[in-house]
Amino acid sequence: MPFNWPVFFDRYGIPYEEGRRGWLSIWCQWCGGPGTHHMGVSTKSGGYHCWHGHSGISPHRLIVALLGCSQAEANSIVGSDSGSFVRGDDTFAADSLARLGIRQESAQVSNAEFLTPLPEFSRVTDMGFMCRKLAMPYLKSRGYGRDDALRLAERYGLMFASTGPFAYRIIVPVIEDGLLVNWTGRTVASSDNLRYKSLSTDVERAERQGLPPAVKNIKDVLLDIDRLRKGGRTLVVTEGPFDALRVGFLGKRRGIRATCLFGKVPTDAQLGQLHEIVPRFDDAVVLLDRDAGLESFLSLPEHLGIRRMELPGGASDPAELTERQFSQLFSD
Repeated sequence: MPFNWPVFFDRYGIPYEEGRRGWLSIWCQWCGGPGTHHMGVSTKSGGYHCWHGHSGISPHRLIVALLGCSQAEANSIVGSDSGSFVRGDDTFAADSLARLGIRQESAQVSNAEFLTPLPEFSRVTDMGFMCRKLAMPYLKSRGYGRDDALRLAERYGLMFASTGPFAYRIIVPVIEDGLLVNWTGRTVASSDNLRYKSLSTDVERAERQGLPPAVKNIKDVLLDIDRLRKGGRTLVVTEGPFDALRVGFLGKRRGIRATCLFGKVPTDAQLGQLHEIVPRFDDAVVLLDRDAGLESFLSLPEHLGIRRMELPGGASDPAELTERQFSQLFSD
């Protein structure tokens, strides 16, 4: 059985608010105490998570922070009431995924202070020969006419590499705080089994590849984060960048913004960013590929309030949505 948080809060006079689906909201001790009611505590699992990433699966650490007591006293309070394992600094998300047999990469930040596009990268337009012959036809195959493809490229700063390590790839830059921190390249060659390729934060690995190290791991960022911080009507979380590009492009006029996790399961760093931006939207949904597993849905903490949305028939991922399907999906 999970630790009985309501009884604990009542016993020690700690104010809390009841939320949805078994979550309680309390102030976060690590974020400054009273007035910071943005930590969610689960009555189902016993775990906790705040908007800024302070989280855990075991109640002991939170009890120590709330009461200012020793670890031994926290152990005595918890006693045999908690079925959680005692893990001092492990996060709720990581421990929950571990129970599902899923391992996450740890957050990585290289020593790189800045990143610039490679010399062989060029803006996606219909002027250059390689873009006209490779990039533009690929975007057309993804449902974009000429004008729409150019608007998409302009909005997201898409580039194309005709030579080098990222040859024949459309480059999707990842911008954070106005700076280029990484990029991912989507191949346009059907013979290339590696669909996406990104920079590594490992300096030695980057040197072996003849590439600059990334400022941030691709799995520790959210696509289009600077725009997301401005908020909007609806936030849509997808798996891949072209999913997010499609939803963001079609939803621009509706106040719909989209991002992606660059994979099926979010990292702790991405969860921290979601905690920051979700409250700035009226609604938040996750729109997964049709073949997404249960772990993708379970990896998002319930108190984030992100609901699941199903793809319409005929679409295997959000990148395939037609304008009609999109309108039906996000009808007013």
